[in-house]
Order: sequence, then structure tokens, then C-alpha cells
Amino acid sequence: MQLQRNFRRWAGRLYKESALRQFRDRQGSVWEVWEVSARVLGGGASNDESLEPELLEGWLCFLGADDRRRLTDFPLGWQYLPEHALMGLCERAGRVTGSWGSALALAHSGSTTH
Repeated sequence: MQLQRNFRRWAGRLYKESALRQFRDRQGSVWEVWEVSARVLGGGASNDESLEPELLEGWLCFLGADDRRRLTDFPLGWQYLPEHALMGLCERAGRVTGSWGSALALAHSGSTTH
């Protein structure tokens, strides 16, 4: 749980210029979602080379109590969608595996795994 809180705190600082939304899924679980872009991660050729090609245009990061997901094909203006539409995007998103510790290390380095 401590690593999850640290991840949320770090993510909030890093993505402060991105919209952050919360919603509940059909089971009542709370999710947070925000947009990640190469620009926010620092951009540049060295960073672009460390990202998988499908991530270069950015992605939505979904964070639930026990689950993390990533969606690369998302609509412009996603932050204005109603909750049921955010649920649909979350259901389409792929699960991100790995420990919270590895997620923090990858996030700090600016690289990702899917």
C-alpha cells in the first residue's frame, strides 16, 4: 500500500498539467485516469527511443486499487467524457503488469513496459 500511495503522489506531481479524473466502475471500485505524453516525460530523442512506438503519441493511465491499465487509442477531450464513457475506455485498456516498485523505477527513468 505504501508503494501505491507513493506512486499516486509522484504521478500527481509529474502530471499536474494533465487532467486527472476519478470514476467508479460497475463494481463500485474507484479509478483515477490521466493522460501521459512524451512531452510530459521530457520528450527528446533519447526518451523517444526508450518508448515503445505505440506510446510515442501518449496514453491514458488508469489506476485502480489493485489494477493498472494503459490505453493508447483514446479520444481527444477524454477528460470531459461522462463516467460511463470513462468506464468503457478503462475496459478497453490493457493491463500493466509488474510490481509497484518496478512501476516507480520505470516511471522515474521515463521508460515503460506494457
